[in-house]
This record gives sequence, structure tokens and C-alpha cells, in this order.
Amino acid sequence: MPEGRRSSPFDSGLFSDVLCSHFLFLYHEQFDYDFHRRAVSEPLRVCRAGGRVRIYPVFTLRWEPYPQLEQLLEDLNSHGYETRFETSELPFIPGSTEFLSIRKTADV
Repeated sequence: MPEGRRSSPFDSGLFSDVLCSHFLFLYHEQFDYDFHRRAVSEPLRVCRAGGRVRIYPVFTLRWEPYPQLEQLLEDLNSHGYETRFETSELPFIPGSTEFLSIRKTADV
């Protein structure tokens, strides 16, 4: 999962919590799966071991779950990340009541 390329000016493992809000998955029609996979790898890079990356919403602008979410979860889990959905109190998109929480279990 880690790409090795740096997209932000932050050092690796700098933050304990990283939030990606109102971008990823909304525009799934404009960006392919590889873009989303790489985009998730950057918050994971700057997150320290034991920290969490939180992504909201996991829906598209068509009010549907991101169609390649299962593939992304499998990819993350196969690389040692723990994924789960947690309840969100921010109903940006109707029916979108959860966010994706990715726990970085080690420096991977």
C-alpha cells in the first residue's frame, strides 16, 4: 500500500490522527481506483504507528457507497491496517452515517 512518494510537506509518522473530509470517494467518476488507493496512502504515511486515519464520507455524490470500497478495504487489510466503520454525526450526504477509520498498527 505505501507508495514511497511524498505528496505533502509533512514528515512520515508525524500525526496521531489524520482526517480526510469531503473529498475522497465523492468524485469516484473522475478518479480511478489507483488514484484513490494512492490518495489514502499519503495520510497513512504521515500517520504514526498506533494512530488513525479517518475518511468521511464514504459515499459518492450520487448518494451511494463508493463502489470499490470493498477492494480498498481488502488492500488495506492485506497490508496490515485495521479498518472499521464508525458512526458519524455529520450527515453531509443523506444516508451517510459512517466514516472509515483506518488504524495504523505499525510502521508499514
